[in-house]
Amino acid sequence: MIRAVVTFTLLGAAWASVTHFTWSDCDSDPNRAIKISSVEVSPMPIVMPGPVTFSFNASLSKVMQGGTVELDLKRHVLILGNIHVPCLLGVGSCTYNYCTQLDSMLRSSDDATRKVGTQLKTILSDNHINADCPIPPQTASVSRATLQIPDPGSLASVIAAGDYTIKATIKDRNNNIQGCVSFKVELKRRSHGFLFG
Repeated sequence: MIRAVVTFTLLGAAWASVTHFTWSDCDSDPNRAIKISSVEVSPMPIVMPGPVTFSFNASLSKVMQGGTVELDLKRHVLILGNIHVPCLLGVGSCTYNYCTQLDSMLRSSDDATRKVGTQLKTILSDNHINADCPIPPQTASVSRATLQIPDPGSLASVIAAGDYTIKATIKDRNNNIQGCVSFKVELKRRSHGFLFG
């Protein structure tokens, strides 16, 4: 679960460009198992490929035997408003099993996915976050970890440059909501050309 929050924090809608990272806890249930107290991401916009630095503080108050993270990804398009980004190639508004997602990334045939998975595994380990199911109650804190975001390659057709709202709803194996977080981010592609190297 905690690794899912980290993973999907980076993956990644406002009328104008998002000039700074914003987030909100979208679960108002005071008895929810997952409580997120802070999230920071920089730079904003996030430039792909390139480094992203993030920090967060969260707590888990009960054992999580298994479940899912459901992403709802919306891109803001000037005239059309918020456009739902479907789940394509495992990216977009997808549902992920938080017990197996990191292992799936580490075994992926896609080199970029494996690299991100390896970085996430290191960040979890370095910060003593137990993300193996069943996930025990714990406080998770990451301070200024850096993740190298690869060139999106073929995923660029799914995740284009622009402003996004990403909502991650974390559910237990009985489909009960245990936490929710929403982010507003801007994604940009690094310019490559004769003027920009």
